[in-house]
Amino acid sequence: MIDQKILTINDFLAPLNKIIRGKAQDTLGDTLSLVHSSHSAVYIYNDKNEFLGLISPFRTIYSKNYPYTTLVSTILFKPPHL
Repeated sequence: MIDQKILTINDFLAPLNKIIRGKAQDTLGDTLSLVHSSHSAVYIYNDKNEFLGLISPFRTIYSKNYPYTTLVSTILFKPPHL
């Protein structure tokens, strides 16, 4: 019999200090330079360290074709509240 580990929610969560963070006043080009994959997300915060939304490289480059000079604050994706 093979031992199987039971996964918990903690196995899927990353520590807050390891998430990729950006600022609302940055441009899309500045923000996308922080990621290494089109499937990564950049979490956007304001100057008061309040979460505003996120930027998806795949969505901004391939689906919407935003220019790199677009301000991040104008194209944030706001996930549903849990």
